[in-house]
Order: sequence, then C-alpha cells, then structure tokens
Amino acid sequence: MIDDALHDEVEEALKCVAPSWPLQNTVAVNPFWFMKDRSFIEALSSLESATHASLVWPLDHYLKDLEGGRISEAALERALADESKVSSAPIPETIDELIEASRNEIHAEAGHPTTLILSCAEAFLPESRWNVTIINECGKHAAAYFDRRQAIAGLPSARNKEGFFESWKQEIRFDRSMDFFGLKGLRDCAREFAEASSREAIAVMLHELAIHSHTERVLYMQRLITTVIGWATHFRFHEWQAELTNTATHIQTEDLLAVRMIYDLACFRAANEMKQRRPEIDMAIAHWKKSLQAELHTLSLRRIWLRAAEYSFQDTAAVLLQGFTSSQASLPASGSPSFPELTTNASGEENPWMHVVFCIDVRSELLRRHLELSDSGIETSGFAGFFGMPVAYQKSTEARETSRLPALLAPAFHLEESAACRQNYDLRARTFTESYFRNLRKAPISSFLFVELFGILALGRVLRRNLTNLRRLFGIRVLPQRFRDRGFDHTDPYQRAGISHADRVQLAENALRRMGMRRFAPLIVLAGHGSVTANNAFGSSLDCGACGGHSGDINARLLASLLNDRDIRASLAERGVSIPDETVFVAAVHETVTDEIYLLDSRSSSARERNLLKRAQDVFAKASLAARKERQASRTRRPTALPHRRAHDWSEVRPSWGLAGNAGFIAAPRSRTRGVNLNGRFFLHDYDWRHDTDFQTLRLILTAPMVVASWINLQYYASTVAPQVYGAGNKTLHNPVGEFGVVEGNGGDLRVGLPFQSVHDGERFVHEPLRLSVFIEAPLEEIERIVNQNEAVRQLVDGEWLHLLVIDESGAIKRREAHIFEPVQGQVNHRPLAARRRADHV
Repeated sequence: MIDDALHDEVEEALKCVAPSWPLQNTVAVNPFWFMKDRSFIEALSSLESATHASLVWPLDHYLKDLEGGRISEAALERALADESKVSSAPIPETIDELIEASRNEIHAEAGHPTTLILSCAEAFLPESRWNVTIINECGKHAAAYFDRRQAIAGLPSARNKEGFFESWKQEIRFDRSMDFFGLKGLRDCAREFAEASSREAIAVMLHELAIHSHTERVLYMQRLITTVIGWATHFRFHEWQAELTNTATHIQTEDLLAVRMIYDLACFRAANEMKQRRPEIDMAIAHWKKSLQAELHTLSLRRIWLRAAEYSFQDTAAVLLQGFTSSQASLPASGSPSFPELTTNASGEENPWMHVVFCIDVRSELLRRHLELSDSGIETSGFAGFFGMPVAYQKSTEARETSRLPALLAPAFHLEESAACRQNYDLRARTFTESYFRNLRKAPISSFLFVELFGILALGRVLRRNLTNLRRLFGIRVLPQRFRDRGFDHTDPYQRAGISHADRVQLAENALRRMGMRRFAPLIVLAGHGSVTANNAFGSSLDCGACGGHSGDINARLLASLLNDRDIRASLAERGVSIPDETVFVAAVHETVTDEIYLLDSRSSSARERNLLKRAQDVFAKASLAARKERQASRTRRPTALPHRRAHDWSEVRPSWGLAGNAGFIAAPRSRTRGVNLNGRFFLHDYDWRHDTDFQTLRLILTAPMVVASWINLQYYASTVAPQVYGAGNKTLHNPVGEFGVVEGNGGDLRVGLPFQSVHDGERFVHEPLRLSVFIEAPLEEIERIVNQNEAVRQLVDGEWLHLLVIDESGAIKRREAHIFEPVQGQVNHRPLAARRRADHV
C-alpha cells in the first residue's frame, strides 16, 4: 500500500544520491547535495552505515599532521572546546588525553572491524558472490538503457521513452543470466510486478521483507541504492536537467531502486527455499542503533581532529590576509610538509598597461601572482570563468548544443557557431564523411577490416601531430588544436540568434559591473581556461566548472566580441560605463596542464595593438615558466623537466593535479591578496563592497561562485576520504560506457567522483580533505542578511558544509559559529609538536 509515509521514505533514501554529469562535460558535484538540510557531521555519520565507508579521514592521518606541525595545538584546543559544547558523550579534556584516546581507538578499530549487513544479497551465500553479480547485472541493463547510438542495436524500450523499470521488466523475461549464477527465481519475481509501478513494487517488497519502521526502511533502501550509486547518479542527472529546464522526463532514480530491490527479494526467497536462516534485518538495524551510540565517542574524536585541521588552515590564512610579510610564513601546499617563502605585498601601478581577468579556479592563483611580480604594470582579477555569458552554444562540428555556464543555472540564450561562407560546404562534407567512417568502425563486420582498409586516411593526422610535437620539443609555443577557431566567425553570433541590441548591452554591462571593472587598461585580456590531455576519459573534469565542464575559450570570445563592438560601447557610455577608444579586449585561454596562456583572435591592423600583444605574450611566457616550476615543486616529489609531454602522453595517468589542494575561497579586493603566496589553495574572486551599492554582486557571489566552489571542494573531499564509494577508481582499469561514464574493469557500477590518481601520487595523498573556508570582505550584517534569505546558502552555512569568515575594514577576521561571529586570531605554527615539547622541556 502506497501512502505519504512511503513517499517520504523513498525520497529521504534517495537523498544520498547527487547527480553526476557525462564525460563530455564533467562537472564537480557535492555528492551529499540533497542532504544539505542536515548538518555535515550528521549526514556523513548516517551515510557511513549505508556506504560501509568512513567519511572522515582516519585518526592516524591527523596524528601524523599534529606531529608534523600541520595542526597547531592552539587549533586543537579550540576544537576540543567547541566539541564540549555540542557532544553528549564524554570527550577528552586535554590534548594529551585526546592523543591517547585516538591511539586507543585506532587499535580498537584494527582489532574489531565492523560492517553492517543490510541487504539480502550480502547476507546469504557469500561464496556465490550474488551481490557483485547483481551490481554487474544492474550495470548491464542500465548501460543498454542509456545507450544513444553507440551500439548498432539499442533497446526498443529506451527508444520508445519508457521508464527504466518498465524497460527492465521487458528485457528480464528473456535474460537468463542470473539463472546460471544460481538465482533462478528472479524472473518469477519480476513477473509478479508486471503491472505495478516502481513505487507500488517497493511498497510490496518492504512488506514481504517485514521492514516496517521508518528508520529501517530508509537505511535498507539507502544501502541498496549505494551499491549502484554510480548508475543512480546518472539517473539523478537526467532528473536534474529536466527540473532545470522545466521539462518532463521518463527517467526516474526510484526505477533503479525498484529493480535493485527485486534482485534482493529474489535472494531472500532463494535463501528461504534453501532452508537458510532468514536475513535478520531487524537485528542488523538494532545492531546499527547500538553501534551508533557506541560510535559517538569515535565520531566526536574525528570531528575534533577535522575541526582542528580546518582551524589550523584558517589561522595560517588569516595571518597572510592580515598583511603578515615575514619570510618565515606561508600557506603550506596540500599534502606537503614544506612552507614556501612568502613574497611581500606589491601594490601595482596606478595606471596598468594590461589587465588580465582569470577564472577564480585555484590554478590561476599561481599564475596571477607571477604575472604581477614580473611586471608592476600588470593588474589581474578573478571572476567566474563563464564571464557572465549564460549561453548554450553549438559548435558547427557538434551534433548538439552545450551549456557554457554553471550547472546550477539554466542558459538564457542559445547561440550557434557559424563557419565562414567559403567553408560551409567543406565543413558539411567533412562532418558527413567523419560520421560515416565512425559508423563503419562500430559495425559488427566492417570493424574488423577498418584499420586495414582505411588506416592510410589517418596518415595526415599522424604527420601533423608529430610535427606539432617536434615544434614543442624545440620550445616553440603551438596553440592546441581544441582552441583553434579554423576560420569560424565569432564576431556576432548574437544577431544570428535574434538577440536584441538592448539584451547585448545588458549582458556587457552586467559582466563589467560584476567583475568590478572601473578603470580600463589599454589591453584587457579575458582568460578562460581549459586543459589538453590525451587518452583521458576524465579530461573535461580538468576544464572549467563555471563553463559547465568545458573550456572557457568560447565564453571569453563571446564577451570580447561584445566589448569591442563600437555600438555596444556607445550604449554602455549612455549608462555610465565609458570604455576608452584605445582599450582593446582580447580573448585568451589558460591551458592548465602546462600553465601556458594563449591569445585567441589576436589579429590586429594597428601597430600599437600589435606591440601590446607582443609584450603580453613575452610576459605570459615568463610567468608560465615560473608558475610551472612552483606548481611541480609544491605538488609532487618527482617533477618532470618536460611538462608538455604530460599533456600529450597517452600513458600518463597524472597529466595534471587539477584542483587538488583546494580549501579556501576569498571574495575581497586584490590588494588583500596581491603578492601573497596562497599556494594554489584558494579560489580568488575580486570584490570590493564599497562599489556594490545594492549588494547584488555580493548576493551573486554567495549564491553562485561560492556554492560551485563548495561543490568542487566536497567532491575532492569525498574522493579522498572514501575513494571506494565516491571516487572513480584506478585510471588504468577504466573502460568508457557510452559517452557518459566509466566502469572499472569489464562491468559493474559506474565510477563517480575523481580517479584515485587525481588525489594520490602513489605514495601519499596530495589533497587534504578540508571543508571550504570562505573569506568575505563585506559588511557583516549584509552577509548575514543574504545568507538568511537564500535557503540553500543558509543550509550550507548553518550545517557547517563550509566555514564562513568575514574580513572587516581593519583587516580583522571573524568566523561564523552558530550565528555568532567570533574573532580569529591568526597563528603561524611551523615547529612539529615533538620539537616544541622538547624545547619546552629544556
């Protein structure tokens, strides 16, 4: 029987599943997004039983950080005091007691590992490996269901837009795979629900399994859906897109849950027929409740250590942001014991000759710093990499448009790329030919003869690639193929799309005001970012999250074309935004694997502009080299002399560290951070509240860039603390499925999150799992007002999914704790604990 209670239970169970984006446009996602109405620790502790994984770093990691000096004693004492206010369990009173309790807990966990058995497939016949087989079978059916012409023959039910539950019931009538694995009653179970909806089937199965209480039902369904969490996230993605565009969809996550439950019901019946003991679900739940009470002590310990690590990071950052310029202090690199020397603050020229706008992505921090240090006439700023262009864009060579904006937003405009007239015919002919040969390569018979018959056609491409690699070997900078425009017309796609002049002016004005641009240098470079890698299924995860998992070159080109338009400038001047005639906007791309900056569409007939561009290219080359060297030294113990080879090496599993190490977000004037070595650990968004009269820009920062940064941060967090559940596994074992995901090996669940090689160098983790620390320089009352007016932001802040810190005009920093802002006393602590105690003893 379906009632409101069951509806709520299913919805609550499925909250543990967040969407994951396809491989073509991978977007970093907070895997706990739908649980944000609960506190961070409460949500993670409830998920540990369902996922069979610890979602906070093991205690031994924190003990090593304390010994190495990464966690300060002052921060640990504050964390102990905080925990004493909220914990109902007895906690240690001193640091020594905490260390002793933590060591005892480590020994206890090693001697008595506990795993709750919460599904029938796991409880019975472990030698038959039913649970693993069921996961593989669910993956097989889901892969066929989501196939979009990758296979020559697809499922009729998928083509007819039937739900997954209906599709599976049709296919399972003929699929005898589980019969061969000993589960002979599966098809009989499926037949019983031939006319039932997924929700009706779930209700019947919960009743037969005698799972009645709300807690039991939610936990049981959570366990089942997390065994196929990768496929569940892909279902959730389709639901997310439908909700974002306000369209209907036949793809529902609960269909997958119903299918997974039928497999479990078949296991239950099979076990009873074999006269085995019925799985004691009630006992498992009771044991879980007891374990939860017993583990309050362990949970408190882990929460104390996590807070202490975050406080230590915040204390060091606070010192730097308050103008500390001693060469003895700097923000440490994630996963590294080293403390690079801090450079002194520099103010920059009054009238810069070049202004470079970067994405707030943490990888731009190093490059911005080196650019400013190399030439005091350069000014940089940080802004979301889609540059305020909320567009869906379709390239001439692509079958469908792609959204070039944050995943939280829906596109406001739809634009198409148009080839120059003389190339239209050639382009259509080439696209048709390539499509034809791709189909030949996939066909059952012609695929065996494809290389022998048509391999010679790849000769030109091979020669061009070798020539390009040879030029790079001799130090010649070559614009990567993916950023070349091939003669396409980027000048005015807005008119072709029917976007009015008034809308274009509004787009341009919004971008300039949100970027806080109040003075205009002769050369303004809009630098989106993207990566170039080879044989990398997760290549788009290294691109721009603000651009929807694509490179930011298109958005930079679109905004540059607007701001260079004389008619647009004239209309902007009427609105009080006067751009000097000598100012030119140039699109660029920051290639993040090699830290090179490439100017795009930089052809000019003016000698003055050519000189500016030449000067810019020289400065970019020097800054890129310096940033490359620093990044390698801070992120790996084995730097390479030729980082360009990483980008084009098919065997390279670590071409780039991506956003590893991210831990903070700063929205403040550049004068607050200029010249400070933040070691690539902060998202830097330029913001000056004194020029934000209505605080709409502050609202935008708190509701969009900050939330996106939190998504990235928590994806890295989850992929580090629980790689077996929320990580994408080993790159060397990946096999792509369709065009939307990978499996590890030859089947099973989709792997979500980040590959293990993205957070681990083979010997140690290079990412330190800390919640995002957000530093905002703005009036405290305005920040509090915006937080309280936006439910999602309020949940993130109140639930401690991130830390909110406010910088006042004097530079003092306050941390928001339970609606109270407390002063942060920045401390620099470099000596390891053992060394300090030896010194104190002497």
